[in-house]
Amino acid sequence: MNTDSQSNGTLRYIRARWPTYLIGFAGGALGALLLIILAVEVGAWSLVFLGLIVLLILSYFFTTSLWAANEQFNRRHSQPSHVIFELGHIQPTDDLVYVGLGLRDTPIQLSRRLTRGHVRAIDVYNPQLAPGRALARQRRPTPLGQPDPRLTWLDGNIDLLPLPDHSAPVAATSFTLFEFWQHGDRKLLLSEMYRILQPGGQLLIAEPARTRTQLMLIGPAALRLPPPDYWRQLVRDVGFRIAREENIGDFYLCFRAEKPLPGEIQQLALDLGV
Repeated sequence: MNTDSQSNGTLRYIRARWPTYLIGFAGGALGALLLIILAVEVGAWSLVFLGLIVLLILSYFFTTSLWAANEQFNRRHSQPSHVIFELGHIQPTDDLVYVGLGLRDTPIQLSRRLTRGHVRAIDVYNPQLAPGRALARQRRPTPLGQPDPRLTWLDGNIDLLPLPDHSAPVAATSFTLFEFWQHGDRKLLLSEMYRILQPGGQLLIAEPARTRTQLMLIGPAALRLPPPDYWRQLVRDVGFRIAREENIGDFYLCFRAEKPLPGEIQQLALDLGV
């Protein structure tokens, strides 16, 4: 794990969301201070109290957002690349497919843990399907450095990944599905990952979920996040069998799911009366 990855995760998070920090937190705090100053001059103590309440609320969410970003992206044990590697018991000689939205950190970190293994990173970004502005800012080109034989970059679509059927032993994605606002788009992408996986292959996903901690840290913004049961059902609906689930700091959920073998699929169809 490189030093830049460990120390700058929070800074990258802030840069991608600078309007929230500059306009929301800084602008809101400045407005509250002006309100307090003007209210003191005219003796409107109820407005002074209101301004102080606004300052406290803004300070709380500013502090908790920085703490949450540090916990998720600066600490090695909670970084998606580390969690995916450990959850899937990936070996340094393994090959895997990483499906994402063009953000380079996770596939690069995964590839650096390999020796003779290889990561094929597929970018499925579509601004019409995933219109988040913070995501668009994060996608701005950054230097790739020297070519790495352990890492290949590919372009794809959520309805067509550029790989043959049953060609991948492991497929992984993180902080990707929730960026698509439509349930059908999420299911379509997972179905494509199901298609390219070998029978018995592993799906490794890490996605933020609406938890008590998220509600406390980011307030109403957490309501945009799907609840844990949503992710479980989505994975099962595509046809995967969930083998293990981990809750990472109550920030996001990770699943290791398996694509059933042909005999298991037939048995499941019989059990369901299909």
